[in-house]
Amino acid sequence: MKDIIAITAMDENNAIGRDNKLLCKLEDDLHFFRLMTEGHIVVMGSNTYRSIGRPLPYRINIILTRDENYPIPKCPNCWVMHSVDEVLKFHSNLDSDRDLFVIGGEEVYKSFLPYCNTLIVSHIHNSFDDADAHFPDVDWEEWEPVGHPVGEEGLVPADDRNEYAFSTVAYERVPSNRG
Repeated sequence: MKDIIAITAMDENNAIGRDNKLLCKLEDDLHFFRLMTEGHIVVMGSNTYRSIGRPLPYRINIILTRDENYPIPKCPNCWVMHSVDEVLKFHSNLDSDRDLFVIGGEEVYKSFLPYCNTLIVSHIHNSFDDADAHFPDVDWEEWEPVGHPVGEEGLVPADDRNEYAFSTVAYERVPSNRG
């Protein structure tokens, strides 16, 4: 079965970004993100795509936008789509078992959260008062932690690669609550 997975790093107040950029430098989290998403599909909003500045290599990149005239990037693995339904249909019709990773921003997470069966969250052990983008509110009763894919018990300490300590937790939707 192909999964739909939201993957994010968020602070203690669900903040995920500021000025269309990540909140802080977490090299180990970015490395983990690359390992998880390579070979799969990533869906992002046009602002997230613009902030990255290029298609992510070794992945099918879907840019979700309401702008019907959004230019299609000159990349064989890039698609521009205009609705969640269009993305879900594309994903279900693919002749492969590639997972769909929802990678931001705020509105894209909100739109796909009801369809996700997995969340992978790097919980940053800090709060950023100047953040302007947030992960949608999650009813954590609908999710159960199933593992710590990074670090000792999920904890990665602050060091020269990571500005702040963070804990990465994988969650699965409680089966009776699947969207």
